[in-house]
Amino acid sequence: MSNPESNYERRSQKFNWSFKNGRDHPPKNWTFADVVNFIVDDVTHCPVFAEPCLLVPIPRSGSSRESFDPHAVAWPAEALAHALANRTGHRFAQLLRRQRPVGRSSDGLQGRVTVKEHLASMRADVEAEHLEARIVLLDDMLTLGTQAMACLRALRLAGHLGPIEAYFVHQTVAPNPTPEQRARFLCHRITWAEGERLAHRVETGRWRQ
Repeated sequence: MSNPESNYERRSQKFNWSFKNGRDHPPKNWTFADVVNFIVDDVTHCPVFAEPCLLVPIPRSGSSRESFDPHAVAWPAEALAHALANRTGHRFAQLLRRQRPVGRSSDGLQGRVTVKEHLASMRADVEAEHLEARIVLLDDMLTLGTQAMACLRALRLAGHLGPIEAYFVHQTVAPNPTPEQRARFLCHRITWAEGERLAHRVETGRWRQ
């Protein structure tokens, strides 16, 4: 007898692969636009989007291999940010850009890029009208939160003063996870201190039961 949780996780992995790579979702015969719209339908209920905010996609590492799919989307987080802006009326801004490529979080813990290395690889441009805006960073996957923390630091160094939150389509699950860590719709707190290589994430509850 199949395990419903395992089946869900397999579907989730395929779905995340589709979004992360900006491609279609073959098992459902969905286009990438269908995948994005499915996510948007769900996340508009997330409290992080309940108040006016500025949607800012987290820049890609720049080291990803070019897709062999001619219809692939180069920056899925940007596509999601645009779709959310169109659906919710929240503003969109590309405040962060990668100046040089860095390794990917999927390359493994030993080769994982640090907060400071991420920070050195990107540039933040914050115009006066955005200095106090509530920013919501968007990305496909939350691992430890190191890249998101580097984005926060870059925005602060560029003069941003408002609150900063983030939304991720999926989160990685560590070996032998607790029931809470396997749950859907998780909220996290991401922390980092000067001198640490990587950020840390802690589950703080669920935004939907």
